[in-house]
Amino acid sequence: MHRPGDRRSDVQLRNRARIVDAAQRLFAQRGFARTPVLVIAREAGVASTTVFNHFPHKEELFFHGRCPWAEISQHLADHPEAHTTAPELIAAVSDVVAGHLAGLGDACRRRSLEDLVGEPGLLLWESGLQREAERAISAHIARHGSPAVVPAADRCAALTIAEASTIVAEHRRAVLASGSAAAPVAAADVSALLQARLTDLRRMVLVQVADR
Repeated sequence: MHRPGDRRSDVQLRNRARIVDAAQRLFAQRGFARTPVLVIAREAGVASTTVFNHFPHKEELFFHGRCPWAEISQHLADHPEAHTTAPELIAAVSDVVAGHLAGLGDACRRRSLEDLVGEPGLLLWESGLQREAERAISAHIARHGSPAVVPAADRCAALTIAEASTIVAEHRRAVLASGSAAAPVAAADVSALLQARLTDLRRMVLVQVADR
């Protein structure tokens, strides 16, 4: 038997799902800038205030479920005791990044990518999500890292996101240049690439910290 609170929660979840589905479908059809919240609300069958209650900013709808940086932050928040070594943490980041890259093969995702590179406001919003992911990784390293690593947590986190961002940017450019999906990228390949790029940089950071 459902209690009133359970029914309200069910309605809210259904409304949220409808809003996300309507928004991302409309973004693919019309573009981000040409899709006002009022149109999203009408398509989802809810009031505009309901949209804002769930998503105070339209940018949140654009990136919902398809932003590796937000997913990294959420994953670490959901699994605070997992990925306690550097290889495990890099593997977790790699899984998220590889999943994002694989999704770019979808036509709607490619349209959203065109929107992203053409909208300075969206790029700025993504930069904020990258900084949040940096903070999440830094906090995770500080929680689980060895005494030698903890002082370098911020720089290690910044390097991780910087290198992951480079891989994402390279793949996005390939998708836009080809007009279709670029070659699939496996999580293991992303992990190997990140490991290779980060190992020497991480050593350099630790040496700098030790010399202070």
